[in-house]
Amino acid sequence: MIIYKTVYGELSLGDLTFLSGSFLRLRSLMEAILIRFSSIADSALYLRTCLIFPLNGTTETGPKGEFTAFPGDY
Repeated sequence: MIIYKTVYGELSLGDLTFLSGSFLRLRSLMEAILIRFSSIADSALYLRTCLIFPLNGTTETGPKGEFTAFPGDY
């Protein structure tokens, strides 16, 4: 639509340049917002995992003497 208006003289080449720069800036800002949202969701998922599986820092040895982080799961 914008190119059509530029070809038929309703918009100048400067207007086209300005609008294309504005759209590129908008795309960049939207991408940054989505990346931040994705990062927040990823952090929330990590935090939820840490709360579901508490880390107590203890280990036990299995029947063959190897250390296991999940006691009873031999």
